[in-house]
Amino acid sequence: MAWAPSTPPTTTIPSGSSLAAQAIVARQGIYDTRASLFAYELLFRPATPSGVQLSDADAATAQVLMSAFTDIGLAQLVAGHVAFINVPYTFLAAGYCETLPTDHVVLEILEDVQIDRAFLDRARDLVRNGHTLSLDDFVYRPELEPLIELTKYIKLDVLALSQQQLIEQVELLQRFDVTLVAEKVESLNDLEHLRNLGIEFFQGYALARPAVVRARTTNANRAVLLELLCELQDPHSEVSELVDTVGRDPEIAYALLRILNSAYLSLTNPINSLHQALIMLGTDGLRNWATMMIMTRLAPNSPELTSGALIRAKMCELCARRTSAADPTIAFSAGLLSYLPDLVDKTMPNIARQLQLGPELTAALVNHQGSAGHILDCVLAYEHQDQHHLATNAAPPEMIKSFLDAARWSTSTMSALTTANP
Repeated sequence: MAWAPSTPPTTTIPSGSSLAAQAIVARQGIYDTRASLFAYELLFRPATPSGVQLSDADAATAQVLMSAFTDIGLAQLVAGHVAFINVPYTFLAAGYCETLPTDHVVLEILEDVQIDRAFLDRARDLVRNGHTLSLDDFVYRPELEPLIELTKYIKLDVLALSQQQLIEQVELLQRFDVTLVAEKVESLNDLEHLRNLGIEFFQGYALARPAVVRARTTNANRAVLLELLCELQDPHSEVSELVDTVGRDPEIAYALLRILNSAYLSLTNPINSLHQALIMLGTDGLRNWATMMIMTRLAPNSPELTSGALIRAKMCELCARRTSAADPTIAFSAGLLSYLPDLVDKTMPNIARQLQLGPELTAALVNHQGSAGHILDCVLAYEHQDQHHLATNAAPPEMIKSFLDAARWSTSTMSALTTANP
């Protein structure tokens, strides 16, 4: 019987974000011995025909993660399967992988990894905390045994190894509790031989070529929500007016009270009114939570768009907080509202005029001026991996850490928002 891989489902991803339009993530299937799709490896691909060259492997990993968590969404990208993601030495050693989900992500360690005590300690911590490791383009060396013992998957490059070398590698690895993956399989005729060697999974052009995941845009009439958003962002509104504005939309008010009383915030006493919410959150907190509720309704069929906005907003807030360079609340608002052009198909100057934003927030959004504007500018440069811009514009330190912390926050917040919003 002919061995033919099952065709993975076509992924159609609603979006409107600039990142999604760039289609920067590709995925390549990994198949089991029955030709069933087991996993995808996520791969970086240039964002434009001319290519966007990232300066190092860390930047490429960050770019893949950025798309996986924002404009596409990891769940939709891998459709319930496992995701293999390359993690270079410095990315793993610095602890940036700790916030990634353990159930559907395999951390793929590159072949040029430097095995030292610090790296092994970090790898042990990851495995102890539930993460799964894979070794890419592997060739056995005795000094790699401590890492092999922590690893679940080992990928062997069948193009780089002769048949005899491949047999030797399999024999050397049989005494370890690892699962072997043959990569760069270019001929279906090789599969029977590879299966007879004891290899359980297969990846390569003979099975499936890397496919860029593309996006589809959607449009809707959002005039009423924009009007409400305009009232929320009015810097001259009194406290009572802010409560009245949120209360004008019963669905948003109800959703806000639901999320405040959910397990997400773990409050001791229930919140029964918007006035109580105002006391607990403060004016800026109430404004931001209500704005997030509206954002989810502006893109009801595009949760990945809302997730992207939340990550950008939280990343701006964290950069402001960690550097004391700007008001974290204003930085959060700037990041959140900067997604509006993608949601409502209007320019930022038009949106700023319509919402009648305050001068500091307007300057940040329209011209990237002021302290909050500088942080927003750097976060946008990070999203596009513009290393030159980050280096020449005094970017806040620990940008990758801020992104991953924001991604983790966004994941839990999106879950809470989805549950709370009608």
